[in-house]
Amino acid sequence: MNSAPYTTSKHGLVGLTKSTALEGRAHNISVGCLHPGNTFTELRRNLKDPEPMMGVDEMASVALAMAALPANATVLEAVVLPYEQDYLGRG
Repeated sequence: MNSAPYTTSKHGLVGLTKSTALEGRAHNISVGCLHPGNTFTELRRNLKDPEPMMGVDEMASVALAMAALPANATVLEAVVLPYEQDYLGRG
């Protein structure tokens, strides 16, 4: 599978999100991590076995929804997947 680098970097981003969220409170900064599932981009245009995909516009909608929350609320982590996606991620 060779997913160790990907999984390691993903866990690093989760840790960075959590520590930044805690440290940002003193400055009224809210932090969240958006974990996108299969998202169609130019790099995925030539996949031989295409998987269910979401559009970049759908991911942008989720990011905007997270940013539009009231100042006293946050989404620490959001995992967004196409509902047809069988495989739930690598780590």
